[in-house]
Amino acid sequence: MPRFIYTVRDNKGSKQTGAMHAEDESNLEEKLADSGYFLISLKKDKAYEARKNVKLKEKQKINFTRNLASLLQGGLTLAESIKGLIYDAKDPQIIAILTDISHHVEAGGTLAGALRHHPRTFSEFYIATIASGESTGALGKTIEQLSNHLEWKQDLRKKIIELSIYPAIIIILMSVLISGLFIFILPKFQAIFSELGSELPIATQMAMQASGIFSSYWYLIFGFLFLVIAGTIFALKNPKIRFIYDKYKLRLPIFGKLIYDVNMSKFVRSMELCLKNGITILTTLELAENSLGNIYLKNSVQKIKESVGVKGDLTTAFSLVGTFPNNLVRMIHVGESGGSLFAAFEKARAYYDKEIPHRMQAIFAILEPLLIILMGVIIGSLALVVILPLVQMMNVV
Repeated sequence: MPRFIYTVRDNKGSKQTGAMHAEDESNLEEKLADSGYFLISLKKDKAYEARKNVKLKEKQKINFTRNLASLLQGGLTLAESIKGLIYDAKDPQIIAILTDISHHVEAGGTLAGALRHHPRTFSEFYIATIASGESTGALGKTIEQLSNHLEWKQDLRKKIIELSIYPAIIIILMSVLISGLFIFILPKFQAIFSELGSELPIATQMAMQASGIFSSYWYLIFGFLFLVIAGTIFALKNPKIRFIYDKYKLRLPIFGKLIYDVNMSKFVRSMELCLKNGITILTTLELAENSLGNIYLKNSVQKIKESVGVKGDLTTAFSLVGTFPNNLVRMIHVGESGGSLFAAFEKARAYYDKEIPHRMQAIFAILEPLLIILMGVIIGSLALVVILPLVQMMNVV
């Protein structure tokens, strides 16, 4: 919703200026007229629009959340806490957003309402959790739980990146070496072997033919690979293709189970946090659905929402879709029967917190030596292709 800066005249004839959110100019004029003011002039608040489009980095958002929780739990009011954050902030983008939030709160608005004006930084999940904390009067505790959730997501992302660096380096190095051998090394040997005029082994002949094609048409080969990658990315924007891709991605050898567990961990953590803060089950399911990065699993959550909306039975809804693990369904049944549903997701979250790091370590502990062996086999095979004709010539001599 845009924000307007206006000038009005009251019943006594005195002028006043201010700022207000409204759907459009007519809506603003109606609001002011209802309050007994006559609109003289108005314009869009361009500075506000610029602040609205600012997007904080994930680390900045986590620091904001953590510091706000600390100040609130230290006994400061919300307005005082935000002013304290503005005073300590150095980044102009953070100051701009915090200033806008401060103005909104001081005018009597809620923190969730203020955050809603910055959709590029604060997700619906973030805003809904804040709103639940405000409604229950435990805002400081809720924000602390939210900061823990955000920190967990960032730590998980860091671990995946760290564990992926070494395999990525091996794959890139292997690709560079193979390309270099085919483009630069093998063509030189091909010239030597042609001069000698001896008959080459079949493996060497095939490698030399491949090298000739690669060195002559490398730009076409790389261009084709680029088109394949770009075409794949474009195709995955189609919901139907993405659905099939995400479904079979979960069945990949080695990585499929890890991808599934990471999505489950995000889901149960979101469910736990929302339910713990009193958010309704349907809203909780919708917010938890948005935390998933897999359309196939999102589709399952949509079916669960439809079932719960009709029958109200969460256990049956989860068991019917057949996408979620049986252990989780049993935990939900126990939690639903005992009236502490969030405790079921809390136990599931604790399980995945232990399971995912072990699985990640195990996968990459196996993957690293396999990549090294694969690299050795490929480089060794190419070296053998060159050595075999030389050995054959020496025997002839």
